[in-house]
Amino acid sequence: MPEKRTLVAIFAHPDDESYSASGTLAYYASLGVDVYIICATRGEAGKISHPSLAYRDVLGAVREEELRDACRIMGIHQPLFLGYRDSGMIGSSDNNDPLSLNMAKSSDVIGKLVGLIRQLRPDVIISYYETGPYAHPDHVSSHKYALEAFNCSGNPDMFAEQLKGSVTTFSPQRLFTVAIPTSRIEELVKAIPEDDENESRYPYQQNQEDESEEDEIHPEDVGIPDEDVTVYMDVGILYETKRQSIAAHRTQHQGEGVFSNLPENLLKDFFSQEHFFQVAPKTNPPPRYKGLFDGIWE
Repeated sequence: MPEKRTLVAIFAHPDDESYSASGTLAYYASLGVDVYIICATRGEAGKISHPSLAYRDVLGAVREEELRDACRIMGIHQPLFLGYRDSGMIGSSDNNDPLSLNMAKSSDVIGKLVGLIRQLRPDVIISYYETGPYAHPDHVSSHKYALEAFNCSGNPDMFAEQLKGSVTTFSPQRLFTVAIPTSRIEELVKAIPEDDENESRYPYQQNQEDESEEDEIHPEDVGIPDEDVTVYMDVGILYETKRQSIAAHRTQHQGEGVFSNLPENLLKDFFSQEHFFQVAPKTNPPPRYKGLFDGIWE
């Protein structure tokens, strides 16, 4: 049996993990990897798909339970929360909430992440691509803070007050971001029914907070060049797990958007692949791996 390994995913809201990486998280959990999700907020600024599911003032608590359900479906550890409030979409009043991730002191957020990294000791971390997706302030912040925490968790001079008892410095080996190849976005755009093209949004945006953000999909804005993808994960065998994980986030289902309009065969094809880009350590050209632990776990 190979040495025990640990994978940590850092995301901003409940459901971010299910759309972007649930197949990969479930796959590694099935191999015996310790898989954890660190969620920065409880998604308090999200939508409520039906009034029977939540009131605005309890939405965060409801979405926390939805994420717990999704984790059970994926077979991973229960989520860890940083405790910040959802910042909402760019320009919304939620951006200015003093408890929001958007208003948090950078060193406080990074310190919390460093502390968790030193406790969980992940070989690999995954988070968002640097532009978001679609530049949601919490997604952009999560990428930035994950990278900063990755870089300083092994430095004894950083957050030295944490280093007591069994907590010691620790340096993860790789940081990946979720990244969809441009070619996949182009395929998705071509597959969207013609009547829906003008209302289509970025694939993972159909359940997000601002209904006015219904712009056309521009592959070059939301995808990355195919040649920059580090890891292609074929998670087709876990397609139903991914669908069930997404379905666990009941308050965010709108019955509309790109995915709800795709034929089942195209939806299965899109959800059966997950892609990652290695952000750190940075190499040029980007490396190519068969999996997130390729060369780490033989």
